[in-house]
Amino acid sequence: MALFSSMWGIATLLGPLVGGVFAEFSLWRGAFWALVPASFLLSVAAALVLPKALDRREANARVPIAQLALLGVAVLAASWSSLGLGPIATVTSMIITLLLILVLVVREGRVSKRLLPSGTFSIGSRLGSLYAASGLLAVTVTCVEIFLPLFLQELHGYSPLGAGLLAAVMSAGWTIAAIFSSGLSPQGQGRALAAGPALSVAAVLVLAPLVAASSVNGGVLSLILLAGILILAGAGVGLAYPHLAARVLKNSPPGEEDTAASGIMTVQLCATAFGGAIAGLTVNVAASGTAGEVNFSNAAFWLFLVVAIAPAVAFLISVRLRRSSVRG
Repeated sequence: MALFSSMWGIATLLGPLVGGVFAEFSLWRGAFWALVPASFLLSVAAALVLPKALDRREANARVPIAQLALLGVAVLAASWSSLGLGPIATVTSMIITLLLILVLVVREGRVSKRLLPSGTFSIGSRLGSLYAASGLLAVTVTCVEIFLPLFLQELHGYSPLGAGLLAAVMSAGWTIAAIFSSGLSPQGQGRALAAGPALSVAAVLVLAPLVAASSVNGGVLSLILLAGILILAGAGVGLAYPHLAARVLKNSPPGEEDTAASGIMTVQLCATAFGGAIAGLTVNVAASGTAGEVNFSNAAFWLFLVVAIAPAVAFLISVRLRRSSVRG
């Protein structure tokens, strides 16, 4: 699980960094074209590494096409709401998103082939709580890294490459903490599940006024302070995330281990998609200034306040899970 978490940390580390390189030379389309050879190499690696033959259970497995379609349309609707097309379009998109998610949850409870293991959406479900906490922690990093390079350039005078490098520091904290956390004892893992989200909440709340305050000539001290707090914010995610993923597999219903494992990825990707849409909506609303001006400072402040809700809820979930384990 530490390797799995580190993989995500490294991926989110390289994203802002590579994007910053292309932006530095005004080649933003190049960032998208760079994914083409990467996707090709991934396809070749999959063909070489993955087993050629499937066992009977895998061969007979059916893809939950209806749920995937509902989820995909829900993500598109959520993304549409963040485009700043006006209050009517925004509210309509959000209502459509909620309705599609509701239909998805109802269908998951009625079919045999599911996106997530049975009982995930039940009230008080331990498995559902674990998925929710892991998704919220992923949102914490993704939502910050989407807009942080923009704020660093507009409010602190960084170049695109410099902003990308500094934004990637958060993922470095995630990766380092995940590797460190993997060696903890069972008691230490329980403490990390609560301490990690709490650390991320504190760090993100400190980032709100720090990033919002324009400091074009902040110098080395400003750089060190920003980097240090970003590392702490990412480290909070890295401390808890591997143990949440491990507990998902441990608490999966018998015979649904494969569904539970694939669900980890599904939840994380969907959480980052929905989280990115909410972050975009927040920035669009908060950045609206007078006479058409863009208020980057206000947008940065409110974005970090909204993002802090994600690890805060993850903290509450982790505390509840730990207490229920003690009682059990």
